[in-house]
Amino acid sequence: MILAYAMEHVHLHRRLAFRVLSIVGSSTKWSMAGLMGVTAFLSMWINNSAATSIMIPAAIAIIDELENYQKQIQQQQQTPVALDFKSTVIEEKAEQSSSQDNVDINPNELMIDYVTDGTTALLIGSLPLILPDQNPFQKNWKYNPILQWDQLSKSFPWGVFMLQGAGLAIADGFQASNLSTTIVGLLQFIVRAPKELIILVVIIISAIFTEFTSNIACASILFPILDSISRTVQIHPAYLILPSCMAVSLSFMLPIATPPNTMIFSSGHVRIMDLIKAGIGLKIIDFNIAITMNKTTLESLSNEVFLNLFELFNAIDLFRTFHSLNTRFNTLLFVYFRNYRVDFRSILKEDYNIFSPTYFSSIVNRTIYLRLSDDEDTPYQCTHFLSAGLTLDRFDNLRSVTFYCVSSDQKINQSLFFNLYRLHHLTHLKFVDCRLFHINIQGFQNFINQIWNLPKLTHLYWDCSFKADDHFRLPTVVSTSLQYLTICNVELYSYQFINFLKRTPQLQKFSTSLTTDEEDDLPLVRKFIPSPKNLSIKKLVLSEVSSQRLMTNLFQLVPNVNHLKVEIFSLKIDGHQWEQIIINYLPKLNILQFMMSLTLGRSIDDQMDEEKVDQYLATYRTSFWIERCQWFIRCHWRRCRGIVWIRLYSLPYAFYYFPIFYNELDSKTKSTCPGEMYFSYDSVRNVAYKPPIFNNEALYHVHLFNVEVLTLEVPIDQRFLSIVLKFENLHSLNVTISTIIYRQQLQALFDNAPRLYSLSFESWNTSTTPPYQYTSATIHRLNLQGSDQSGVKHRYTRKQCLELSRSPLGIQCRVLLIAIEEPQCILDLIDSMINLRTLRVSYEYDKRSNKYDLIQVLQASLPSTWTVIRFCYGLLIIQS
Repeated sequence: MILAYAMEHVHLHRRLAFRVLSIVGSSTKWSMAGLMGVTAFLSMWINNSAATSIMIPAAIAIIDELENYQKQIQQQQQTPVALDFKSTVIEEKAEQSSSQDNVDINPNELMIDYVTDGTTALLIGSLPLILPDQNPFQKNWKYNPILQWDQLSKSFPWGVFMLQGAGLAIADGFQASNLSTTIVGLLQFIVRAPKELIILVVIIISAIFTEFTSNIACASILFPILDSISRTVQIHPAYLILPSCMAVSLSFMLPIATPPNTMIFSSGHVRIMDLIKAGIGLKIIDFNIAITMNKTTLESLSNEVFLNLFELFNAIDLFRTFHSLNTRFNTLLFVYFRNYRVDFRSILKEDYNIFSPTYFSSIVNRTIYLRLSDDEDTPYQCTHFLSAGLTLDRFDNLRSVTFYCVSSDQKINQSLFFNLYRLHHLTHLKFVDCRLFHINIQGFQNFINQIWNLPKLTHLYWDCSFKADDHFRLPTVVSTSLQYLTICNVELYSYQFINFLKRTPQLQKFSTSLTTDEEDDLPLVRKFIPSPKNLSIKKLVLSEVSSQRLMTNLFQLVPNVNHLKVEIFSLKIDGHQWEQIIINYLPKLNILQFMMSLTLGRSIDDQMDEEKVDQYLATYRTSFWIERCQWFIRCHWRRCRGIVWIRLYSLPYAFYYFPIFYNELDSKTKSTCPGEMYFSYDSVRNVAYKPPIFNNEALYHVHLFNVEVLTLEVPIDQRFLSIVLKFENLHSLNVTISTIIYRQQLQALFDNAPRLYSLSFESWNTSTTPPYQYTSATIHRLNLQGSDQSGVKHRYTRKQCLELSRSPLGIQCRVLLIAIEEPQCILDLIDSMINLRTLRVSYEYDKRSNKYDLIQVLQASLPSTWTVIRFCYGLLIIQS
């Protein structure tokens, strides 16, 4: 706007007016068209307020010249010389004033971190106060700036300037006072409506709201609200924000609506009634444009562009966003799904009901990856899958299948598990946290043999539980293809490993847990003969090792292992013993990654305890460890209940959990490593942060880049951000809050965690209850079963449940764990939290002695789509 006033001061606006008249002529209609064209061109490069401040003087000049021209025609007086002279003078002065505009300024890379967009704007805006008004190379030149400050301060439209700033201040006030959140709660009535109706309501609200406040303020207030609503109703934010942007921009009925309106009104040439008359017609056009702009904008793109855009979406998001828009998009979707990965994890039930019966039949032969989940976020998904008439035998080209948290029953067994033998192209198979409670021993034997018979299966991950520990059966057939095998939660004896490895002769990597009843001081159930040996296994990963004999027996069967990773509990194996085990059984070992937790006897005093640790650590300082293999270790030890506990691990650290736990604040540490060359903890995914843990000088250089599960206490000290450097992979956060004063710290962490899904409040000592007014687009699981500092569990009242349901995180919550004061809270939460899928409720008055069974009461009051299960008295699981 300063530049605009400078242009008016040097009469450049009149030059612009004459140039327009010289092109379009003196016709009123063509003059308006020329003026609109110039204004549109200017607004492409500068904001509309600045463009208006430039063009208002030009428009007035055109009007004046047209009036003068009409008078001259009437008087039949022609004065071309005077007009040419006047134009020449103006042009010369304009050229002088704009001679500096053609300088090409390149950004200095050294200053790129210090010069912002605001700095550039201030510099450009200051130029009229600095640049001379005449050519400095002329004789008798005297410096005078184009604009004097006293002239600018008297004529500058400060009211318009304040109007723009006030709009941004109002928007910040909405967010700081949580008024935006309140508005989101009030607009919940539209979230169940069709998408087209929601867009129409948004356009109407935006168009009306913008006429009574600045469009900048309106946009700043509405856009975050619309973003929250779009996440709630699971549609792309652009569907709501773009029509709203159009609606708040085309507002011409009142002076307050936009800064250009204010400037036009303050010029004294236009009345409010004039604005209203012109604005009504434009508002009608605005409605039509805003309603249709989404489809017309999309339909203008080519098919090739859409197919490239589809690469950025998963299958569910694609169908949610583009299905049923028109025939063209439906056709493009089917073209795209030639070979595709279908992941049903965490998909909305409504989307599943649309996707599965409508589209799966068309892409079933093209699907190469399938993931089915029955976890708390997607309950009963396998049942829905089968009810749509889908079975595994229909997937002819399936390469990979993952079952996540799936529980067996007769229908799932027959249609899913026992149908695996039909998948002749399957290469990857995963069972993650599955419960096979309804498969008998003979049925399981056939099941495991089916898997071993799959002709192309190379990768198998097995993590299943049974009602009885001895239910697992070894395969009785040989797999000629299996190369990578992980088995969890299965108890095997030494003699069973012989037959097991015989059935997998091509195995290259074997991972398993060695939980067993085979104790070292008891005789073997069967005699162990280490033959035949499996020579193909190169990498061995062992967890939960509690028997040294079982571990060494397995080593004897795999002599070609060159990479060993092992986690040992309650076994005291020193460096000399490890040396003999490796030399005798693993002669080709190059990489050793291990962690052991053990005791060194009773604690006497600090000096004696440290001597015990030094003696034990000395067995890892031999030439075998330091010189030949160059393997280094670190240990942490502490006194607990009169016992010296020690945790020992190889460097660099190679395990999931950070080696010091939340309650081990007094541990001490030593290492055989001569320097910091192996001081890496990049493998750590789970850490409980407390400042005393990292106060040890030996841990000053620890940096954690890949944390997925984090436990911490607010307020956070300054060292936290120097240790946990990145939050890109953070998935689950467990928080203890001592005071709400430090709310900003936690919000800043949310803002930097783009994958954060689960938030747990383990303890809080505040008058208000979580989740407060925190915001995060990705958090969909809330655990509010926390306690106060004395350990008393917090129970939510009906009022607190209502506040929870209206909070930003409550609105988008899918899985909720909470303790309640009365059963009515359950009905209130389910009725008001529209995205809720699983509600895990703790209610201490749910007892067997009650007159009315709570499950029956709830089932009679809830919609038929919800089921209630009593995990135990006092704990209910309610799912839809």
